[in-house]
Amino acid sequence: MKALRIALFVVAALIGLILVLGLAAPKSYHVERSVEIAAAKEIVFDKVRYWKNWPSWSPWAREDTTLRVAFFGRDGMIGSGYKWRGETAGSGEMTTTALQADELAYHVKFTSPWKHEAEGHIDVAESGSGTRAVWAFHGEAAFPMNILLLFLNMDGRAGEDLSRGLAMLKDLSETEEEAARQYTITPVEFRGGIYAAIRKKMKNIFIADFFPAAYSLIIPAIPEKGLKANGPACGFFYSWDDVNQEGDMAAAIPVNAYKELGEETVMITLPKSKAYLMESSGLYRRSSPAYRAMHRFAAKNGLALKPPLIEEYDIDPETTLDMSKSRTKIYFFAE
Repeated sequence: MKALRIALFVVAALIGLILVLGLAAPKSYHVERSVEIAAAKEIVFDKVRYWKNWPSWSPWAREDTTLRVAFFGRDGMIGSGYKWRGETAGSGEMTTTALQADELAYHVKFTSPWKHEAEGHIDVAESGSGTRAVWAFHGEAAFPMNILLLFLNMDGRAGEDLSRGLAMLKDLSETEEEAARQYTITPVEFRGGIYAAIRKKMKNIFIADFFPAAYSLIIPAIPEKGLKANGPACGFFYSWDDVNQEGDMAAAIPVNAYKELGEETVMITLPKSKAYLMESSGLYRRSSPAYRAMHRFAAKNGLALKPPLIEEYDIDPETTLDMSKSRTKIYFFAE
């Protein structure tokens, strides 16, 4: 009986200790870090808003080489998200819950090695040095799991991860800012001309396939109709919806005369006019600094951009469709 009483006393003491610790332990946590970035706000927020950009600056992606990610929903929109699984990082997912011009709010769900849910947000705002980015997340811990908060330094441990991520975000953004500053924009006289083109509205994911397929139809049709190509292949961009990631564009070849080529092909005539010229090289996905430079130039000079924006490629699409080898002249019109 004495041993039983001692055992009951120990159990009661442990229960009492757990209850006391549970009452003393915090029921929630908040971790926040910030960084000053010498880059335009739109450059920084572009890397934050779209989940496809997170692996390039996520602190967890760098430390877990086994990490595998998948995306769902319409990236850059409420409801889109990012799933991960790795030996070190465990598994879970983040989902956009709110989105403004300078803030991303998300819900994070950890599924392994433990289950937990929390809320996070990243805010960006213009500052004296360029942009200030604030990354924070917070959550609640119910009894008895909240006792762990007495022994885990959440602010130190999680804060270190946030700081590392913000440091990589800073490096990437400032590199792109520097690249945008390297572009020279020159006033020129755009020669104008007649173009055989295929014009369509489409999602971003179809662009890479559209241009080679369109050129393969336009190029053989030109001599068949007694026409001659009169310059390099071009891309015309009339509009772009950044939210829905879709635009109105055309693959075009300049020709020496106006003549209808077929049902899919349209003839586009552009007049000789004043324009601005800059040059970019390589793949289209690497041309974003050029377009940052264009928008910055227009804003600085009080200009309104007018469609179409014209990309003129120095490669021959009849012999190579490898756009990584191209050097692109970009003409844009503004007033």
